Amino acid sequence: MHQYKLAPVKKRIVSAFIDFILFVIILIVVGEVFGESLRGKVEADGSVNQFGYSLKGSRFYLVPLLWLLIFPVLEGLTGYTFAKKLLGLKVLKKDCKKVSILSSLIRHIFDLIDFCFLFGFMIASGNKDRQRIGDLVADTIIVEENINTKI
Repeated sequence: MHQYKLAPVKKRIVSAFIDFILFVIILIVVGEVFGESLRGKVEADGSVNQFGYSLKGSRFYLVPLLWLLIFPVLEGLTGYTFAKKLLGLKVLKKDCKKVSILSSLIRHIFDLIDFCFLFGFMIASGNKDRQRIGDLVADTIIVEENINTKI
């Protein structure tokens, strides 16, 4: 059985930021393809939008659907998101077994709570396994890949 080194909280934050930026880029493309442009639209207060899209009706559900498909499916199949792979991080079950799509889905259901007011950062900084709320509930850890040191 492999032993892994837990990923530093700062490296996890950088990974989350990179994934978030990539997701925003995906949302811009989705907005271009499926949304109604808000450019030049005059608001009730007289201001004019310079940028933005509106996804109305069932198209609104593309955003959470993409979030839940991209991150849990990628992590469940590979153990990585794009940024985690880039930074040499991997999601595993706490017993160091491969994470499943379901476990990853559970992790990501808590993303909003973890990102609000940096709760995830505070929780991960305060426990020995550096687990944010989503990790605690899903029983997962983030490790540095290819490092054979004890947790």
